[in-house]
Amino acid sequence: MSASFLRTLALKLDELVTAGAVVSELPDVLKVSELSAASAQVLAGMIADLSWQASIFDRAENETELGDLDDSFGPFRITAVKPTRLDVAALVVSDAGFGEILLSDMEGVEIAVVGLDYAFAVEGMRFIPEEEVSSGISVGQSFRNPQTLVREYGTNRIVPSVIGKWLLVEPSTWHEKDGRYRLWVGYAVRALLPALATEIDHVSGSYVFRGPPRLALAKLEAGGDIFGTIGRVGFENLQAAVRWVYEFDREAENRHTLFATEFARTGSAGADTLECLRDNLGHALEGAKIAHAMSVAKVSADNLKALADLRKAVTEETAKITDAVRQVVGALASALAIGIGLIAARIVANAPGLLVLAVMFVVTGYIFVVIYSGHRFAALQRGLRDVWRNQIYRFLSPDEYQKLVIQPSLDAEKTLKRVSWVGGISVALAFLVTAWVALVPIKAIPNNNAGATSPSVVEDDEPKKVSEQQEAEPAPPASFQPTQGEGRQEPQSEKPVDGASEP
Repeated sequence: MSASFLRTLALKLDELVTAGAVVSELPDVLKVSELSAASAQVLAGMIADLSWQASIFDRAENETELGDLDDSFGPFRITAVKPTRLDVAALVVSDAGFGEILLSDMEGVEIAVVGLDYAFAVEGMRFIPEEEVSSGISVGQSFRNPQTLVREYGTNRIVPSVIGKWLLVEPSTWHEKDGRYRLWVGYAVRALLPALATEIDHVSGSYVFRGPPRLALAKLEAGGDIFGTIGRVGFENLQAAVRWVYEFDREAENRHTLFATEFARTGSAGADTLECLRDNLGHALEGAKIAHAMSVAKVSADNLKALADLRKAVTEETAKITDAVRQVVGALASALAIGIGLIAARIVANAPGLLVLAVMFVVTGYIFVVIYSGHRFAALQRGLRDVWRNQIYRFLSPDEYQKLVIQPSLDAEKTLKRVSWVGGISVALAFLVTAWVALVPIKAIPNNNAGATSPSVVEDDEPKKVSEQQEAEPAPPASFQPTQGEGRQEPQSEKPVDGASEP
């Protein structure tokens, strides 16, 4: 199959399309309809030179031989079977067939195009001249679906769902004299421009950019010298703008809004669509990038402030959990001390068992209330962390949030759990021991110093001894009276009778 014959066939098909014929291509079939008898004869001869299998059908869909062609049975349709190339997905001969391939859902393939002078690659596809051997394609970059950002109200959507096939891998690619490349540029401009608009007017199909001010550009129709009007700089700016807006899925919505606003501000209402693109795309893209950088800086500052607040909140939370641990430890120490004191009082002083048991019950209940309050606080903080994650700190990835927030809190909660388990078990054992001591009867401890006479006993016995001594002594005669002074009794001399004198 000669490359020159294929190029001649391609030129003839393009001429026939201009004359009113209809060309349709599938990967393995070429169909040309609305042909006159003369055009059908010429085209059939060119196809025969390529050794392609072809059939001719008249207006009644009856197969007709080449020598029986007559305009009275026309128009005619020729169907030819294209040869299969194993190294490419399809062989495209005409401009119309090239356009059908571009508008189809084919992705990740390599296409051989008759009439293409220079190979060029787009994201996920590659177009090569028919005489060139396939060299394979690289995996294309994925982009956000423009239909999720651009509002359309009509049933016939013009915003493409995939824009990779319209973005060059090498943005500087420019083949001004290559007809097939010029054709691709026209299709690319008509596909990329709607992806930048805010919405598509459902009545006129114009591209609306909401500013303020509002800017509406007329719809680009097929035909016209799109390649020559937009120029190399304008097309490069268009490629750069679309790539910048849609390259990151998470930022696409914000970037799309910023670019549409900047383009509406820099564009001129009522201007020609292609001229407006050529003159304002670069300025709008630069302004959108500056606005995005400022918004990112503002968001970064807000994120830093949010991270500082998050650090403060986590520190306060862990400090409060640590305080709860201290409270449990302090209450546990007090409870154990009280328990030991109650056991000693019961054993040594034979304190009432019910009183000892009641006091220990109150102390044990207090300990478990302290433990419960600490765990309730930890559970409350855990719920608040989930609220913070969904409402305030969504900019943090799950791994970062786990490392900055969840893990420190879990470490503090582990300490609280361990202390609570140890404290609870210790207090429970102390309560059981105290209850056993309180309920089991205690024997009185014998007094080893009972034989010793205490001072109080001596003082009490002295009156008894004196009274016993007095009872043992005989009563003195009546004439004798005790004298004061030495405590002994002496006999008194009898008084003389009146008139009598002492001897």
